[in-house]
Amino acid sequence: MSKSVKMADIAKKLNVSIVSVSKALSGKDGVSSDTRQKILDAADQMGYLKVSAKNNGLEQETVVIIVSEKFFGDSSFYSNMYNTLLQKLNSEGYTTLLEIVSDIREKANYIPPALNKKGVVSIIYMGEISRSYINEISKKGIPYFFLDFYDANYNINSIISDSMIGSYLLTKHLIDKGLKDITFVGSISQTSSIMDRYLGYCKAMTLSGNQEFIKHIEDRDESGRFLKINLPDKLPEGYFCNCDEVAFRLIQNLRDKNVNVPNDVSVIGFDGSIIGEISTPAITTYKVDIPAMTQLAVFMVNMLLKHKNLVPRRTVVPGTVVLRDSSK
Repeated sequence: MSKSVKMADIAKKLNVSIVSVSKALSGKDGVSSDTRQKILDAADQMGYLKVSAKNNGLEQETVVIIVSEKFFGDSSFYSNMYNTLLQKLNSEGYTTLLEIVSDIREKANYIPPALNKKGVVSIIYMGEISRSYINEISKKGIPYFFLDFYDANYNINSIISDSMIGSYLLTKHLIDKGLKDITFVGSISQTSSIMDRYLGYCKAMTLSGNQEFIKHIEDRDESGRFLKINLPDKLPEGYFCNCDEVAFRLIQNLRDKNVNVPNDVSVIGFDGSIIGEISTPAITTYKVDIPAMTQLAVFMVNMLLKHKNLVPRRTVVPGTVVLRDSSK
């Protein structure tokens, strides 16, 4: 496939998101009719559609990225990961199709039409998704792997951030500052990453002799939607939130109660997303190395194409502790 015209080029020309371009070109909902037409016209003028049409006759190599709707949004961690992954896959000559799966379709094990197209060489599941849904799609025999989650019951390649070590280091940072009563905020049964972050928190608390203070509170419902954090009458000295967005929401909640962060309570997050930078105060976090994870994902697609019997492995990508004003 020609590398001269990419979705990112169309997005830049029209000042729209790459996600909008992807939806418009693949005929998905989520963009207005006017925007869709502008994108299609620009794609035609810039030669993108002509290149695609030519390659369709050659059964171009297509990678389908599947993500649950509850994890995806224009300003979310997964939106950033997708945009980075899209650019890297396109630069390698792959056509990329994004499937944002609604709760209803996920529960119904709905097979995305994109998987019936010729030339689909790989599926990337980005973030946790129903195992029955994965099992149903796997019947099509298309190679797949997990990005930003894993399941020990699946002998499948997976690429994850170092959630356990990252959360250990963040919790230890608070402990080294003299805090003992630290509460973990996160629904630990929801995702493998939240569970690993909780375990890293527990390790730091236990090794420091603070195991009596180990406790956690739920941050989302059974559907994965965020809940408002219930604050106790007696606040802990610190909160370790499983992601920056939850930390941001908690800081707003504390502010409404006239609680100052970090003077009254320290708050830390995880991911290193933009919301942690724009927060007041800015949020101490563990920055996930999205460029490295997505580069490994592209490498994995290439390997699966070349080696049908590739030995599955779980690749753990380290991140970086970023200290900011939300922790003492």
